[in-house]
Amino acid sequence: MTAKWPVLLEATIPGLLANFIGTPTDVRGLENRTAKILRIDEIRIRSWLTSSSNPRSTRMPAFSTGEIRLRIGNEPVTAEFSPIPAVTWPVGDFEFEIRRANSTPDPFQRSFSAFVMRFKKPVYLAIGQAINVQVRHQDTEANTFVITAVCREVDAIIGEEFTPWFSFYKPPAHTDGTGNFEDISTSADLVNPFGEEILVERFISRVFSGADSATTPREPDRNNGTTGQFAFYFDNIRVRLEAHDGTQVARDATPIGILFDMIRKSWVVNSMLPPKGFYRAAVQSIFQVQVGETPQPVQVFIGMLGYRAVRR
Repeated sequence: MTAKWPVLLEATIPGLLANFIGTPTDVRGLENRTAKILRIDEIRIRSWLTSSSNPRSTRMPAFSTGEIRLRIGNEPVTAEFSPIPAVTWPVGDFEFEIRRANSTPDPFQRSFSAFVMRFKKPVYLAIGQAINVQVRHQDTEANTFVITAVCREVDAIIGEEFTPWFSFYKPPAHTDGTGNFEDISTSADLVNPFGEEILVERFISRVFSGADSATTPREPDRNNGTTGQFAFYFDNIRVRLEAHDGTQVARDATPIGILFDMIRKSWVVNSMLPPKGFYRAAVQSIFQVQVGETPQPVQVFIGMLGYRAVRR
């Protein structure tokens, strides 16, 4: 039996300024240049501030404001430029501290596991085929992005082959303490736009609090020096979900921290969505009474990962 080796493909987009579209400096960084077919197990996205003006950012830079467009060969993987929080999820809740010069832990400084797309279905990269990536963001400072594809060699494709598909809904941001709101997605958001059914593996959800800048927004469940923000997850942000045919998936407005796994920020559903089918999400933001220490804009993201079978 031939040994199978892991293969890491990597591409870097350095010094990307706000509202610019960036591509990797090495266009072949995510190309399969081996002599084997590769199965893509996951795609990791990491980012950091390029400028030294704020070297100790209180969050993972540009994730809440970053967008990514992916294709495998000529096949789209994301719905155009998709928000990174809506198409990735953490694989765990581990983190490490950044300490001051006097070795005192700084409660604001944390680094977290990479934002990850992890594929349970077999997704392959043929010999000579590439993952094509573009990134843009709205942060206030330049950011460097690194995209890593974690793959493994296979001798041949046996059985089914799939192409992943990510779509998303990004409701308007609402400021804490300004009122109660309900935003409803359309048929063009959490959608299967193809002429064939897809298997929906999971829904993804993230919440960020704070204005777009180099040090915010932050995820409310992180240690960010504020109080009361867990209420966003378990009271003040609620979601109803139904299918295009009226089937109720989450009939009642359910706190987002209960509907979605608080660690992995996702909800595994494993359901079939027919051609042109979609899900309609209603996001309630109960912000009449202020939740955090100071009024902050709160942005919710909801994403969907599905798979469609490759036709040969």
